[in-house]
Amino acid sequence: MKKIIVDTNIIFSCLLNSQSTIGDLIFNSENIFYFYSNQYMRFEIRKHESFQMIAIVLTATLSS
Repeated sequence: MKKIIVDTNIIFSCLLNSQSTIGDLIFNSENIFYFYSNQYMRFEIRKHESFQMIAIVLTATLSS
């Protein structure tokens, strides 16, 4: 299994668009890659959680 360090921006991208190539790679490569990040990533995700929810709702609204 390959080990890969993932930046917080990549995680945000995946959360906002899980259907993208990188989102698909991260969410569907469980037995191929092992992803690492630092503890600060969790802080950043929690810090911007409300923004993420707004972006997800807007994306869903605009897509329909």
